[in-house]
Amino acid sequence: MAGAFVADYGVYIPRGRVSGDILKSLYGKSPAGVKGIAMAEMDEDSLTMAYEAAKGIVERNRVGGVILACNSLPFTHKKGSSLLGKMLRLDSSLPCWDLAGGPLAAAEALSLAVNLVEGGSSEGILVVCAEHPRYRPGEEVEMAWGAGAAAFMVAPRGFARVEDIVADYEIESYDLWSLRGEEVLRYRPEMLDDNFDRALSRLLTTRGGTENLGGYRYVPLQLNRFRWTRVLARRGIKNDQWEPVNSLSAVGNLGSATFAVNLAMAFEQAAEGDRILAVGYGHGNTVSVSLSLTADPPPCGVREKMAAAMPVDLATYWKTIFQRRFGA
Repeated sequence: MAGAFVADYGVYIPRGRVSGDILKSLYGKSPAGVKGIAMAEMDEDSLTMAYEAAKGIVERNRVGGVILACNSLPFTHKKGSSLLGKMLRLDSSLPCWDLAGGPLAAAEALSLAVNLVEGGSSEGILVVCAEHPRYRPGEEVEMAWGAGAAAFMVAPRGFARVEDIVADYEIESYDLWSLRGEEVLRYRPEMLDDNFDRALSRLLTTRGGTENLGGYRYVPLQLNRFRWTRVLARRGIKNDQWEPVNSLSAVGNLGSATFAVNLAMAFEQAAEGDRILAVGYGHGNTVSVSLSLTADPPPCGVREKMAAAMPVDLATYWKTIFQRRFGA
């Protein structure tokens, strides 16, 4: 069949987990609905996690290009995708693209790969998303930041056919900005919830209304804030469509990587004949990808990686945060 398919996938989640009790002991509260935060070790960053998520895919497939979606590279003014290609021992002549610009980066990277394959790329495009955010201790949104990565091979053949991709950039959301006299950007929680509801409403209208959601076995959503789950039922998204493919409660807010990890969770639990609607969200905008499974996806061990948790004690957490923020 002509078109673009997902042919392979992989996930990496750091083993370290910071419990809600640890956060509450420091800040007097913990992120709502989040049981644990995946915390990268001191020798891990977005590129090392991207490598771990992608290395198995590279061993099994021919790669015709690399797209890296990341808002938290360990350096500035340097091309992360080409460096990742070197780490993976790929041909140095392969085209490489970096995507950032906020939480939609992973969904947009998948969209770009689909366009390249549908445009005639005979070899697969490797899509990798990894996030290793810089922590600002104490803010409600920042406390939920986790770390992780996922990767996909988009190719002319595979187990999941891409039916369509719908993007909506209508809503302008200024939920992350700085006010006069502030030195850093910070989230404005008062803007986050309403904008997600508005964006989801527009998405469903574009896709023909809630009556069309019943055909999807799973709806992995980019839920970076647990309060957003309150609007799902009234928008026609059932608990058994999103809860089994939601990483937020187990590993925290992975930024743009939330889209990628949740989609990988959906693949691991889905079977031939199922349909998946993967929804990326960021600052009022959405990119949704409809997929139809033409074969059973191979196992990836996503749930095992979620469960392979190593508790992080208070001293280790605070030392790690302090060093990452101040370099001391």
